[in-house]
Amino acid sequence: MNHLSRLLPILLVVSGLVPSSSLAQERPMTVRSAFDVLATGQGETFEAARTLLASQGDLLPRYGGELAGVLRRNPGDEDVLGRVFDLVAERGEDGCRFVAERMGSGALAWTDLVLARLDRTPPCPELDRALGRILEWAPDPAASPVAEGRVLRVLDLVLDRRIVEGADRACRFVRDGSDNLRKRAIATVVAVRAESASACLTRTYADAVARGDDSLRGHLLDAIAAVAGLDWIPTLLAALDHPQDHEIACRHLMAGGDRALASMVFAARTTETPSKGLQDCFHQSGEAGTDLVLTLVDHPAAGVRAFALAHLRDFHSPAAVRLLRDRFMNPSGKLTRAEALQILASYPSELGGDIVDGALGDHEDGIRLLALRLVETHHARQFGAKVLRVAEEDPEPGIRVRALATLWRLGAVEAVPLAVRMVQYEEPVVAAQAARLLGWLGDAKSFDLLVKRSKGGDAVLLEGIHEALWVQSYADPAKGKVKRKTAPKPSRPAKSRVVACGAVRAEVLGKKGPLVIVLPGGSAMDHSWSRPYLDDLGGDTLVAFVAPAAADHVTGLLDPKDWECLYAELGRERAVLVSAGPGGTSALWAASRAPARISGVVALSAPLPGAVADWPNWGIDGLPGPLAGLARELLADRARFHPDALNAYLARVMAPAQAGGPREPESVLPIAVDAARVAGAIQVLSGADVRFRPEEAGGPALLVLPVADLDNGLADTYRTLQGEHPDRVSLLDVSGCGFQPQVACGRKVVKAIVKWAERVEGR
Repeated sequence: MNHLSRLLPILLVVSGLVPSSSLAQERPMTVRSAFDVLATGQGETFEAARTLLASQGDLLPRYGGELAGVLRRNPGDEDVLGRVFDLVAERGEDGCRFVAERMGSGALAWTDLVLARLDRTPPCPELDRALGRILEWAPDPAASPVAEGRVLRVLDLVLDRRIVEGADRACRFVRDGSDNLRKRAIATVVAVRAESASACLTRTYADAVARGDDSLRGHLLDAIAAVAGLDWIPTLLAALDHPQDHEIACRHLMAGGDRALASMVFAARTTETPSKGLQDCFHQSGEAGTDLVLTLVDHPAAGVRAFALAHLRDFHSPAAVRLLRDRFMNPSGKLTRAEALQILASYPSELGGDIVDGALGDHEDGIRLLALRLVETHHARQFGAKVLRVAEEDPEPGIRVRALATLWRLGAVEAVPLAVRMVQYEEPVVAAQAARLLGWLGDAKSFDLLVKRSKGGDAVLLEGIHEALWVQSYADPAKGKVKRKTAPKPSRPAKSRVVACGAVRAEVLGKKGPLVIVLPGGSAMDHSWSRPYLDDLGGDTLVAFVAPAAADHVTGLLDPKDWECLYAELGRERAVLVSAGPGGTSALWAASRAPARISGVVALSAPLPGAVADWPNWGIDGLPGPLAGLARELLADRARFHPDALNAYLARVMAPAQAGGPREPESVLPIAVDAARVAGAIQVLSGADVRFRPEEAGGPALLVLPVADLDNGLADTYRTLQGEHPDRVSLLDVSGCGFQPQVACGRKVVKAIVKWAERVEGR
């Protein structure tokens, strides 16, 4: 008893710590208690809880609320969120719906976790919708790189999964954000083709234009053309008038076919004058747009009619030819006979150009005059015989005068016999024009006739005859006997050998001495200025007259790399460049571009690079008598002359200035003129990169100039250049030798070139 009384307290204590046989087994874990353990995530108890929850087949239908509560109580605990995700990811569509329903702006951490583990999430429609909704509530991407990365990830998912609802919400990021983000949003909207895509893109483009935002407007226009359906045309039409958008908008409109072209014509129809952007773009439609503009030729607005007629002038169609012919023969509507004739004259003769032939004999004086003007504009020598008939037979003296002027502009030598007769019997105003034609195209017999007729008579006729005699003789017929000046018999150029070398062809004279490369130049950018006048260089130098290998070269200008191969062919390392006029300008420019290969330059009557426009206009101011006025007339009206006639007339009238005076102007007549080629060369030489810096050139430059024939200010420019670079620039004054000193003062020029070449080569 005493023992028992002593053990009782101990037994009571132990019984409180160790379960009795009825308590020896632990109390079973419940599902709800397992949720609490799931949040702690520690030890064997956690594993038991996870095992229990995983074994519940009806876990989500029955306990989804409790599981959602775990997420609500631990919104930012990535470990807890991850345990819940792992538990539900194995539950198929039920798990997918659970995942999707808990995504949102209030569960950002859960949403990011789902995005990171999306490859482990079973698919369901609810998840796609939840992903799309992220673009609606996602925090501003500009807030942080994480925020932007989230949106970019969702845009990729919307694109890959073709989530239409997401594409609708992507418009938010089409409008605002970084360029990268906006590009991705645009790409998503375009690819998924959401219902709101058209409105989103067109509205965004309009907003960008309104606020002057140039960024991504091209991307937006590309996107609009891809998805906007019927909405794309108005937006692109408006974009045509924004220079930075014009090219892209026009490209899409041209790809839009007849519907787009018809819309452009409709837009033109609804204005007083179509915008320049629309006109420039529609012009690219070419013949495809021709029949469409036929509906505008009688439009009440002059600007709209002008747009249509301008297109018809450049592009024809059978329907256009029929309409224009009909309107010429049977006038009606707003389109006049004159307009129809002008357009038809621009077409090939087999389509409409032949109508000019009939118009030359039309009953209306104005139409006959217009036909003559069109013959000149199109340099249409094929109508020469009919124009000749008009000159002889037209009942109106004024039109006969105009026909003679047209024959002159065509360079129609076949008109000389008629002009000879007309000088003798026609009324004075017509006879005077015939005399003028003989001044440019007549032969020795017609010259003698003009001299005979200049002895007296009507003042109007005498004025025409005197002008013609000036052109033929370069002397004033009122001051005494005049003599016809003709080109001397051309000297035969020295025998040369030809070297073909890449893009150039060279005629080579001589075998020893420094290499002299003579470039195209003068008034035709060819070698009529240099051969045979510089052939004597071959006695003391190795001279190569270099020209483009292509006969149809449009400027005659050569780049230093074009003749690089000549150095190897001719066994030289360096050369002296020689040229005249624009060719001399090009030589000075080349000296700065290839200093290692150019030992010096000789430029004759050449404008300085960067100042081509300052050069005297063909030496007109120095011409005697009426020749200066005639030269200005030729140049001002050059488009109406056949190019061959214009060049021949310029060579004739400019000869006194080129030769250095009226004593022997005929000496320079063999030198060709090519106004178009020279104009092309001057345009190139007027570029901002064309320059001559003596300190950069490979060698010194010798400027050969008729200083007395230059404007004082221009002459001072050359003197200043020489004064600033006395060791790099020298000036040789050839006043009295004209602008072609190699002709009038050939020995002096050849000697100067040889001495210069020897000097710069160190001889």
